[in-house]
Amino acid sequence: MPKMQRTIANSEPGALPLLSKLPLNFTPSHKKNALKTIAPTNTSPFTNFTPSNIAVGQFLPSSNVTELESILEDRQSRSDDGVSILPEIGSKVMLKPSFLDSDNSLTKKLPSETSLQEDVRQKDMPSSSNNEELAQDDNSIGNKGVVGNVKKGVTVKSKVKGYATMTMMGKLITNPNKKNQDARLIIKDFNSVKNCYLLAVLDGHGHFGHLVSHYVKQRLPLNLELLLPSPAQTVAVEHKVLEEAVKKTNEDLLASKINVMFSGTTLVAVLLAGDRLICANVGDSRAVVGKLRNSQWTAHAISRDHKPDSPQEYERIINSNGRVQSYMSTNGTPLGPKRVWKKDENVPGLAMSRALGDRSASEAGVICTPEIVEKQLDKEDKLLVLASDGVWEHMENEEAVEIVGNYWERNSPKDAVERLVREARARWESELAVDDITAIVVFFK
Repeated sequence: MPKMQRTIANSEPGALPLLSKLPLNFTPSHKKNALKTIAPTNTSPFTNFTPSNIAVGQFLPSSNVTELESILEDRQSRSDDGVSILPEIGSKVMLKPSFLDSDNSLTKKLPSETSLQEDVRQKDMPSSSNNEELAQDDNSIGNKGVVGNVKKGVTVKSKVKGYATMTMMGKLITNPNKKNQDARLIIKDFNSVKNCYLLAVLDGHGHFGHLVSHYVKQRLPLNLELLLPSPAQTVAVEHKVLEEAVKKTNEDLLASKINVMFSGTTLVAVLLAGDRLICANVGDSRAVVGKLRNSQWTAHAISRDHKPDSPQEYERIINSNGRVQSYMSTNGTPLGPKRVWKKDENVPGLAMSRALGDRSASEAGVICTPEIVEKQLDKEDKLLVLASDGVWEHMENEEAVEIVGNYWERNSPKDAVERLVREARARWESELAVDDITAIVVFFK
């Protein structure tokens, strides 16, 4: 989540990145989300919250914002039902959920809210003190997170020769206690199909975005398996099944105890079975394939960023009681990218047109429907990059493929993903806010 909060109405617990907290000389770049919503933020992730109505075009003057922040900080200091109920969730790549049977076979039943939280509490906490996590394909990691054993005799020929992933937490000058709101998922031998991979990167946003992204990370594989009762169906999965799994996950999220009034997540997920790649995308995380032809790398985006000002998205928002415009300063100057607002309220100010969660934004035309794209991998397709927009904000697709491609010949995905993430981070250093950065790199044979 980046560019100083994807919704202006909700930052992360402990700080509100509103204009009153920014230096007087702050000028967001034309691409940045300078603040992600301006409605007041509830400090509890598990209670309903309705922001005070603010007249359209009337944004809070600095004095009122400062007073509001003081009130919220006081409420948070006295809160007994804050984020501690569902503790900070780390970004471990893969884990064995507690709701699997002792032999790793899946009990075809979704976990309760309590068991899901307990599983996350025990097995998905951050493992490093420097807010970085790097993992590579090997026996110890590659077998974790497998939902079900490969015991039904279904195998596809693998095109994957290696993969690795890394996440790095960003920073926010108004919140020294910020959490990494990104999440990533790698499941090898998904749904009992040997050499079938489910990969995903999620970028949470809003006050409780870290809870949302990890909730979706846990639920999506389960819902997809419920819709794919047999391994054979996994290999020949239809696009509609992926779409329904994402929608069901969103329904579960909205029915959960997590407050998603102004919090949500992106999702870019890829199902790999042999040379068949199917991508489901919601929001502005991205999947890119790198082709190698005559010793030259070229980049081909598999997913499309969902932005409010793209024609199709814009029309839907306008027809759904929403409006699209940039955040306006008190003197009427547009700041940052186009955002989604309710027609008659200055909420939520979401800088994307599709997301999971975001109850308020869904009332203004934001949808969770994924865009599904299928690609048949050919002999020139040599790598895949999935990444949150912490990578893409300051890096073009071609640059990312070039960086990663330098490590393909030596089959070193770990070095590739680390180089990509650190380069992306370096390009944020001149910014007041640094986004969380997460990437998965896959090398093909």
